[in-house]
Amino acid sequence: MATNNNHKKHKVGFSLVIVGAGPNSTYAMERLAAELTAVPPNQPVHIHVVEKSGHFGAGWVHSPTQPPSSMLNRIVGQIAFACDETNVEAKHLLPKSQRPTFYEWCRDKFIKTQDKRFDLQPEDWPRRYLHGVALVEMFARYQDILETIPNVSVHLYNSEVVDVKPEQERYKVALADAEHGPITADHILFVTGHSVNRPREGSHVELVQNFANQSGFPYVPFAYPLESNVLAQFTSKEHVVGCVGLGLTAIDVILYLTEGRGGEFKLDANGRSYSYQASGEEPAKIVGFSQSGLFTGARPFNAKEEDLEKFEHRGVFFTEATIDQLREHLGIRTVGEDGQEIVQIDFEKHLFPIVYLEMALLYYKVMFGENYAVQLTELLTPAVQKFMTTAMDAHQDMSAGIDYFVEQLNQSVDLVFDVINQFIQGTPLAQIESQFATPFCKEVLTHYLQFIFGFAQIERISSVLDNDDRRDILAWFEHSTSPFGHELAPKVHRFSWSSLISPIKPEQYCDGQSYTKALLAFMEYDHLQAEQGNLCNPSKAACDGVWRDLRQLFAYAADFGGFTASSHEVFVKQYMRYHNRLANGTCIEVMEKMTALVRAGILDVSLGPAPKIEPSNSDTKLLLNGCGGNQIKVDSLIDARLHDLDVRLDRTALYSNLYQNGVIEAWEYPSHEEGVYYPGGIKLSGDFHPIDTQGQINRALTFLGPVSEGVMFFQVGAARPCQNHHVLSDIIEWSEELLSQIGTGSTQPQEELQHEVVS
Repeated sequence: MATNNNHKKHKVGFSLVIVGAGPNSTYAMERLAAELTAVPPNQPVHIHVVEKSGHFGAGWVHSPTQPPSSMLNRIVGQIAFACDETNVEAKHLLPKSQRPTFYEWCRDKFIKTQDKRFDLQPEDWPRRYLHGVALVEMFARYQDILETIPNVSVHLYNSEVVDVKPEQERYKVALADAEHGPITADHILFVTGHSVNRPREGSHVELVQNFANQSGFPYVPFAYPLESNVLAQFTSKEHVVGCVGLGLTAIDVILYLTEGRGGEFKLDANGRSYSYQASGEEPAKIVGFSQSGLFTGARPFNAKEEDLEKFEHRGVFFTEATIDQLREHLGIRTVGEDGQEIVQIDFEKHLFPIVYLEMALLYYKVMFGENYAVQLTELLTPAVQKFMTTAMDAHQDMSAGIDYFVEQLNQSVDLVFDVINQFIQGTPLAQIESQFATPFCKEVLTHYLQFIFGFAQIERISSVLDNDDRRDILAWFEHSTSPFGHELAPKVHRFSWSSLISPIKPEQYCDGQSYTKALLAFMEYDHLQAEQGNLCNPSKAACDGVWRDLRQLFAYAADFGGFTASSHEVFVKQYMRYHNRLANGTCIEVMEKMTALVRAGILDVSLGPAPKIEPSNSDTKLLLNGCGGNQIKVDSLIDARLHDLDVRLDRTALYSNLYQNGVIEAWEYPSHEEGVYYPGGIKLSGDFHPIDTQGQINRALTFLGPVSEGVMFFQVGAARPCQNHHVLSDIIEWSEELLSQIGTGSTQPQEELQHEVVS
């Protein structure tokens, strides 16, 4: 597909400019293709798409030309490019042949080419560039459909938008190269993805940036695109490279500098763990570090994909109704900038104890069975109702709220632990059932032993439960080991939030060597838990079920100033990191590669949590000070963390100009507390339009995706099929409003549409 950036004068009509051509632009083009095919416009419509990377549909994050070492942290079966029958707000759908899911696209490619890159199953983890290849193809497909519609034209610009200015009732969109601009626009959709910020005053990032400016020290403030930002001239085999962050971006950087340099990961004879064979082109050492000192947890095998309706978790205590009750009875009233009353709750004091309880309930459901979870729910419901509706000491702080529930939770759990302890000490089941009042002894023991030993041992578990010989029971336990590294004693398996977020305790290490040993041990155990899956491992089930399946409930509680200002800041800076680490990691294979690199001595993670960064006194290097007096000098530093949009600090010409010219405003968080808090995002309406200083909504501009983060949460992510996914719902809402502005003719029956669009 040739890029069309010919900006000659067009026939008068409606002009739409889409700024940025990543995944959200692909979804936008799909909606326009479906709706304008069904209901053609009654005036010329000119669609202008501007993308500085030139990868229309993919953008730079999902570029089809990026290094193949980067993986997507979403399985194949959970990626869509178009609306489907579950998107009930969509008025029209393209024929199924024109809207394959990513899995269907891969299958079709494999059948046609026999290229093994495309031979993927729904539960597989794809390489990110492959998603980019699909996005580019789907964007082109939707472009082709649009260009067959009378009165519709599509124009692509391999350039960058640097400014947008109002001109009478329209806008002038200025491009970096004057040859292709400006473009006149009636409506502008901003889907620019992640941005890059200037460092905050007084931050360690500012310290590093100033040192780099003064000394020439090689510092990369933003890692992407890897191929143009992470250069060999300061990451060669003579260099010790520092890497700030141990999340997904850092993993991309680390793999790019190792596997991307010709190194090879080889599986052992059992096919379980990797060793690393260096190419000799890697940096002398990569020093990875972060505030937590921990990588993201390995994502578990996703057994839910078999039947999402059946297996995805639905909140029991953590629900919209609970959030509404908390607001009604415990909410703190304040006034927003528009003069409207807002009722806020404190995230840690009011909501997190409920989140904790939801995780504990799901954890014990997996460990002890469905019937036990029902009984536990009935036991705890009165306490939850009281917590939601009555001011009490449990609302003083987060610990008080958790303690309030833990006291009652442990009464029930301790009884079950007693049952398990009796059995593993050789007491036959029949004797236990006569001793304890709980009616679920066999079910509890069955689930617990399946958790310890796995479903492969189900027949042996059933046999030992039916055995009334104490010696046989003890002999079985003596000669059985957990394939997942679990200890048999139940006391170590009590649900613990602190163990989830701080799995390595300070007493486990005294220096860099002991910290590395402790980290590797934890990662190995974490990977085994991930192998057990998100339905069979209690910890992975609790994290996946609450922090992923119920993600939109966090948004429901937080959006538009739903938390108090101080607790919102804690939620953003602390708990969103927990979310990323516990529920938004990557696959086991990639995390096994990280442990292989540590063992090979290529990747150094010995600094531990929150090391200090300072310039070296003896040379133009940076000194990293870690645990136990561990010090490492680095020759270059890569900041491997994504930046949230902050309109006051944004480095790009576009957002700097929009903010300085008053086209967009920084969102001031509504608060009854002293001081002013700016989370960083744009002041937006509920339908994603900017609001000016007078409170007027500008419906000619729309901001979707990462640029809308701030006022609203979880705007980042790929669309999912068969889920009525919120990413597509937002695109639908935008397209419906846009089409009402354009004006369209009479509707054609959808049956005719099926025949008009040719595959």
